[in-house]
Amino acid sequence: SVIMPHNDNNEHKCTGCSACELACPNKSIRIVSGKIKLPNGKNQKILDTCIYDLGMCTHCNLCIRSCPTGAIIMSNLYEHAVYDRKDLIINLNQPNSKIMEGLEENN
Repeated sequence: SVIMPHNDNNEHKCTGCSACELACPNKSIRIVSGKIKLPNGKNQKILDTCIYDLGMCTHCNLCIRSCPTGAIIMSNLYEHAVYDRKDLIINLNQPNSKIMEGLEENN
């Protein structure tokens, strides 16, 4: 499955560019982005939620290869048996997480 690693400060590398969403052949990933106003008055796109549907994923790795910042990777976890397919829809970013410092200007 696809995961989004976070560091000890609950920071990730996702800029919300949607490259993974565009690369996915069956729409297993959906990026919901928002905007914040920077001190210089400009708006900046940020990741709000990264929704991953493991039940639709074919593990083709195209999302991983398309990510310009390496924000998502394939995990070694393989046991995902559930009784309800809704449990296969996962938020990849953790609650209240934010982008790592230094990546925001690439957006």
